Amino acid sequence: MKLKFLLTSLFVLTMATTMVAEDTLPPEGQGIKFETLRHRPKDASQTVVSENVECYYLNGYLHFNFQEPEGNANLSIIQIETGDAATSTFSTLSDPSIYIGTTPGSYELHISTSIAIYIGYLTIE
Repeated sequence: MKLKFLLTSLFVLTMATTMVAEDTLPPEGQGIKFETLRHRPKDASQTVVSENVECYYLNGYLHFNFQEPEGNANLSIIQIETGDAATSTFSTLSDPSIYIGTTPGSYELHISTSIAIYIGYLTIE
């Protein structure tokens, strides 16, 4: 009986956390779609839009959510016009927010994990 109660409580807590996370994405944030580089040579296309990485930019911060955690990740942000680059490391086990600033420009974002490499683009006006 105690095991049944414990499992039910754990399930309810997990579902409540999931529902809160889905409702907290701000509608005014700028969404960023990432492509996954494929490593298999027989694939017709070299990239595919990733469904594992959700990202949006809001008030100088990039907010990430990995549907399936992939361990530690390295993020490289390259300003396309100048070639300036910055890097950061974060864990995909949580939903990190990384400050990149509000400098206008076009940026290329690279995320490397042990499973895949993701590429996305951001324009800050």
